[in-house]
Amino acid sequence: MVYYLLKFLYPFLCTLVKDEFLYDYRSSSSGIYKGLSLFQLLDYLCRLPNGIESDLLEIYDCLCSALNFIRFIGLIDKRSINRTLLWSERLSHLNETFIQPLRKSIELARAHYKLEIK
Repeated sequence: MVYYLLKFLYPFLCTLVKDEFLYDYRSSSSGIYKGLSLFQLLDYLCRLPNGIESDLLEIYDCLCSALNFIRFIGLIDKRSINRTLLWSERLSHLNETFIQPLRKSIELARAHYKLEIK
């Protein structure tokens, strides 16, 4: 029950976090979305619940929200500025723990649906 509730709230929460991130980034007030606290947030948002065996159709909204949040950070905090330290300290970790497993999961899903079609 809680899982299904979170599944529907997740995209909305990502939007709220994105708005808060933008406000904090522009005002430079608290710095909560920099360094370790941002990395912990990204670790929570950018994960596959069942690893590469995750049902991508079931978590589609969550994936889109997480990928959109990463893209948003990249657009706001350019590589030359790097105020969040995403570019220098976290991009390779994010690639290893989220992007590569997501790519493998997509390949598995593609192979599964190709077999279903035949």
